[in-house]
Amino acid sequence: MLSYNQTIEKIKGITEEIKALETKTDIYKHREILREYHKNGNTEAIKKAEADFLKDAEKEQTLKHHLKVYNFNAEKLFILENMQIIIDVFNDFKGKKCGEKTREKISAEVKKKCGCGLSFDDRSIRIYLYDFSIYKDLYIYTKYIDGKSLYILDNDNKIIELSKDMFLLPDAEIVINDVEGYAEQKQAEFLKLKQMYEALEEATKQYNHNCPFKHQYIREGIYYID
Repeated sequence: MLSYNQTIEKIKGITEEIKALETKTDIYKHREILREYHKNGNTEAIKKAEADFLKDAEKEQTLKHHLKVYNFNAEKLFILENMQIIIDVFNDFKGKKCGEKTREKISAEVKKKCGCGLSFDDRSIRIYLYDFSIYKDLYIYTKYIDGKSLYILDNDNKIIELSKDMFLLPDAEIVINDVEGYAEQKQAEFLKLKQMYEALEEATKQYNHNCPFKHQYIREGIYYID
């Protein structure tokens, strides 16, 4: 399994690849290229340009699928790798009144140790991640046990002693190891379902066309008799 930092490097690399491909798959630029080739009657150049465009577009979409999975992994990995560090910071302030200065100190210490921003209320911790190409924040909530909420602060607004089992944390098993394989599998499943959906649409269309009763038809999977 890749670490959080390794996953972030993957995300950065894929993001750069996508940016480079987007210059090749810009539909307006592609049309301009084809227009010039058509003017010159260059049939072979047109075929090559079309083939290259489709190849780059397919690769771009594949990378975007990979990027989504790596982003999913990164969020989970950050929590799994850093939650204990964050809890230890809170526990350094155990029993202290949670005023503005205490909150600032906790946030500053977490940023120093984990490289993220942090804020919290009595039942949740909000983490601000800076490593992504777009801004991300994560919420980590305390558990309900026997119908009662667990709290970060007591009735006197003091920080209690925290532990990982007080929070709803992701399971390490949900982190996807074979990102490329997973993305390919989901793409294949999508294409299979798309074919099934198109076949169903065609069958529905034929049914409606051939049905002898004017007010008996199928629409959006529902059978109507008006």
